[in-house]
Amino acid sequence: MTLPASPTANAASPFALDGPVHHPTTLDVVRSEWLKLRTVRSTFWTLAVTVVVMVGFSVLVCAAQVATWDQLTAEEQQANPINGVSSALAGLSLAQLAVVVLGVMVISSEYSTGGIRSTFTAVPRRARVVVGKAVVLGLSTLVVGLVASFVAFFVGQLILATKHFDVALGDPDVLRAVLGSGLYLAACSLFGLGIGLIVRNTGGGVTISVAALFVLPPLTALIPGTVGDQIQKFITSNAGQSVAATGSAPDRLGPWVGYLVFTVWWLVLIGVGTWLVRRRDV
Repeated sequence: MTLPASPTANAASPFALDGPVHHPTTLDVVRSEWLKLRTVRSTFWTLAVTVVVMVGFSVLVCAAQVATWDQLTAEEQQANPINGVSSALAGLSLAQLAVVVLGVMVISSEYSTGGIRSTFTAVPRRARVVVGKAVVLGLSTLVVGLVASFVAFFVGQLILATKHFDVALGDPDVLRAVLGSGLYLAACSLFGLGIGLIVRNTGGGVTISVAALFVLPPLTALIPGTVGDQIQKFITSNAGQSVAATGSAPDRLGPWVGYLVFTVWWLVLIGVGTWLVRRRDV
């Protein structure tokens, strides 16, 4: 009896692909991450909270300052004048919390649901996934941050104008401070992404991020001497928020130097996180 010939490597298989295997490009990954980000309900709510907090808290601060201004003595008014820029952008300190949480969740949520396995199966080059997430997250929070900053600024000026403390975008440092607020919020989201890559847990990532941005900076003021003064300038949010401040102060870095320092912070975190993502098992 003659046995059938065994299939060879050149024989056609019913399971063979019709064309060459497509390796996802960085643009493909960016499109995929954009689809993920905009179809998750938590993204909408987090960004909505960013705008509401940014505008709402700024309105409360401006309204409170205007309402109590006439109750101050002349000496108190001279010692504590209303700064039209910092008052209108007062919500920045709370809005950063919302975007840093979003940054952590962009990666930690995939680990918690197990979806990261599918992502890395589709895109074996894991660093490319990180780049795609960073690009989509950074651009999205930049747009939302700029919208929130400009709305908060203009609404705040309407309130401050009742006591003639309003400022214009053309005044020195004003436009840079408003734009800087949006840039800082985008950087905060990338800071959260870096923490999330390292920790891979939403609760832990949010806790560490909040500690780094809210708890650690005030604690550095307790370090005595000139060394403490320098550390305080370069620590996380102290450095980053310099870009949203007006004027100069001896205890603060210059606006763009401070923003560059904060950029180094999140770049290092994402770099370490990317290295760990490539080495660790899913």
